[in-house]
Amino acid sequence: MNKRIDKEFIKIVRLPQLLVALMLSFTVFVFAPVNAYQLNRMNFDFTSNLFLIYLAIPFTAAAVVLLGIMTISMLAGRKAYIVTVSALFGIGVAFYIQGNFLCLSNSVLMGGEPEWTTLMRPALINLAVWFLITVVSIVFAITKARIFLKTALYASALLIVMEGGSLAVTGFLSQRIPETSQRAYSTVKDEFTVSENGDIIVFLLDAFDTRYMQMAMDAYPEWMGSFSDFTYYPNTSSTYQRTEPSYINMLTRTRYYNQEPFYTWVDIALQDEPFFTVLRENGYTLDFYAVPDNLFPLQMADVAENVKKPEVQITHPYSFVYTLERMALYKFGPLVLQPFMYGDYAVLLQRDYELTEMKSTWFEADALERMRKHGGYSLNGDSKYFKFYHFQGAHSPGNLDRYGNTIDDSSGTLDEQALGSLNIVGQYLQALKDCGAYDSSMIVIMGDHGRQDSVYEGNNTVCNPIFLTKYPGQRSVTGEITVNEVSQVSLEDLAATCMDGAGLAYDADIFGKPARDWDGTERERIFYAYRHSFTTMNGDTYLEGMQEYKVPQDARDLHLYELTGKTIPDKQWIEGY
Repeated sequence: MNKRIDKEFIKIVRLPQLLVALMLSFTVFVFAPVNAYQLNRMNFDFTSNLFLIYLAIPFTAAAVVLLGIMTISMLAGRKAYIVTVSALFGIGVAFYIQGNFLCLSNSVLMGGEPEWTTLMRPALINLAVWFLITVVSIVFAITKARIFLKTALYASALLIVMEGGSLAVTGFLSQRIPETSQRAYSTVKDEFTVSENGDIIVFLLDAFDTRYMQMAMDAYPEWMGSFSDFTYYPNTSSTYQRTEPSYINMLTRTRYYNQEPFYTWVDIALQDEPFFTVLRENGYTLDFYAVPDNLFPLQMADVAENVKKPEVQITHPYSFVYTLERMALYKFGPLVLQPFMYGDYAVLLQRDYELTEMKSTWFEADALERMRKHGGYSLNGDSKYFKFYHFQGAHSPGNLDRYGNTIDDSSGTLDEQALGSLNIVGQYLQALKDCGAYDSSMIVIMGDHGRQDSVYEGNNTVCNPIFLTKYPGQRSVTGEITVNEVSQVSLEDLAATCMDGAGLAYDADIFGKPARDWDGTERERIFYAYRHSFTTMNGDTYLEGMQEYKVPQDARDLHLYELTGKTIPDKQWIEGY
């Protein structure tokens, strides 16, 4: 009877076999992808209820296949069957241990791609752990078959309950993080509608540093004719080094100190913001156009006419689930597999779902093509507008050549990307001239932070973004850009600058001074540098630890930025939290 399977044996193994199949299938095809999603949910626009139903197919298929493998192994006898079941059980346990205790980071989207060559030794050790877990399971099963089967039965059931409970608990706690589906998104409403009544138009070029502007002015002076009516302020400083806090900071002049969750701060900063209130009281329609996976918080739907919360629809479910599983295996699979599983999942998954009524304005070439199809800008004489366009600028991936033509993602350099972006903004300015809105408009061209590839003696955190203004009626006498070397501009001067250009009264105690009014005397400008982006604590989102720099009198000399000694730690590092 050693090599044949009798009915009594089949009765004993039936339930453990089922539980092992369910445990391994649930771990790999439900728990792992949902867990990876929950830890990175703020990077995505979809919610778990959109994809859970799609996971039922691979989960069911995997369970059936595993049951089939175990059933077929019975034909080779008891020992072959026991080895098969115990190996699958060991692999399931190893998956769980890897994802919860052995992974490189609690978050899949943990920043840049790791240096894989430095992980060879940890990967081999990790593979040995997987091998050991599986071998121990097999040896245990061979030597103590009945005890193993009971253990596999109860352990598999326990793992399923633990994983299901973990998903339920983390899902409940993470409701405190605003789901990215609760963020607001740009629609194309009035995207190319302006007036002759004194509009305010802001072009934000992401990561556009003054170094790129200087390159364009030196190497391509013939292109600068589009900007000849502008005043350029090269001595300018951001307050934060990434888009999310910079964007809110420049519009509201409030700063984030990790005293409350990040989105709580955003909510407080945007509520009854005086800049928006003044604009609305003076008859402005507020329109913001930006990338879907970068901005906006939900509160922007209460600020802008064209911003709303759209519905999310998965358009390619099989491709979507495949990419979701890859993301899960990057965290739960052995380290040796990680180089093959690595990817920018926020981008990869976005290809397989769509947001209704939303068009990405971040890719300026796409927006320019829409404007051409629209026939340029059109005038509405019954309104006046505050337009805020957030473009890709000098941000990766490099998908523009220097002339603004679209090329394959990442095949171009950031220098080319910057030049192409500037070229496209020049075409926007020409379209404003063609429709008759250019002369009457206050126009600002700015960055939100500095270039991504800058390294100054090891310091790639501080930055010097561009800032240019064209006041209504401003025309160049020389045909060249006016360069204001003196004024010490901060991006926090945006609101006062816009109001000054629009002829709106403003309180300097609230809004500060316009960019052109800084006379070169010493002013305090502060910059906050931090390691990467967000950290999560008890379901709330905070910035990672920040170091405070004093910006020098000449913000272009990044060597002179001085640490003040003040640090703002991660929330979980604050004593007593």
